[in-house]
Amino acid sequence: MAYFKLEFGFGRSKSEGKISDSANQADEQDVLEIPGWDFVKGEVERAKQEGRFKVASNYLTAARSFTKFIGSDNWLFSDMTAEKLDSYQRWLLGRNICLNTCSAYMRALRAMHHRALPVLNAAPFSKVFTGRTKTEKRCISQSEILQLKALPLQPGGSLSFARDIFLFSFYAMGMPFVDIAYLKKSQLRNGCIYYARHKTGQQIQVALLPAMLEIIMRYEQRDSEFVFPILSDKVKDSVSSPSVSAQLHRQYTARLRQYNYNLHQLSKMLGLAKPLSSYVVRHSWASIAYLHHLDISLISKALGHTKSSTTFIYIKSLFDSDLFEANQTLMEDLGL
Repeated sequence: MAYFKLEFGFGRSKSEGKISDSANQADEQDVLEIPGWDFVKGEVERAKQEGRFKVASNYLTAARSFTKFIGSDNWLFSDMTAEKLDSYQRWLLGRNICLNTCSAYMRALRAMHHRALPVLNAAPFSKVFTGRTKTEKRCISQSEILQLKALPLQPGGSLSFARDIFLFSFYAMGMPFVDIAYLKKSQLRNGCIYYARHKTGQQIQVALLPAMLEIIMRYEQRDSEFVFPILSDKVKDSVSSPSVSAQLHRQYTARLRQYNYNLHQLSKMLGLAKPLSSYVVRHSWASIAYLHHLDISLISKALGHTKSSTTFIYIKSLFDSDLFEANQTLMEDLGL
């Protein structure tokens, strides 16, 4: 009777439990001893196959940074102790790496650590910062926007193109560069742009203003499905080459670097105290719109308010005719 009571009361014998626990501990130890870079490469490849290229890039960047700190490629997940990670964070800060960047590295390492050891908690990361801090406000003034628009540049040049894309983003209520790069002609209809944010998947609708149409016509490509000559639709999927999505992402990251470089050059030409970047335009639209007395509830539909963890957050819906009219009024006030 005692035997059956044990079976039905606990579902397994003590000896069976010890064997199972020992097996789990052995599995955990095996993962702990997996060379860190072997696991990282596997996670990077998995993220790429899922089309999460930004995640893959974050994993690689964080792993390279941690490797530099360790001083060897032969590190293990068992090296990620609370004390070691605390030292790593101090090492980063001592090299003038900002706290938000440190946090990004830690979050990437924590994500991989959790996938490697799902049965363990995040204790090794308990002493390091994994949140987000407020960053310096990044925006330019209305007069600087007008100076940029009036800046004499060679038509058809790279600086002229960067200026036009920056202005197009501003006219489109801070449309991000990634969404402009991937924008297709099929997404322009009924006097509007319809697109889904690459970052969040949120559906957004933007009214096409005359100034936006002028820029679109300036760079029209009849043989391409894309609105702007940023990405090529000539890439093909094959066994011997990366997937189409991977090739396009590679093109995008290269064009983004070139775009920001050209914006930096424009900043120097204008003598701006704060250099232009792909992020500045979004912040600038929100700030200038507020100064022009647009209702804060309308602005909040395009951009979120500042919080301790982020500068701006995006909301769920931007489908609002009042917002289109408000943006039209803003552009008219600016003489654009």
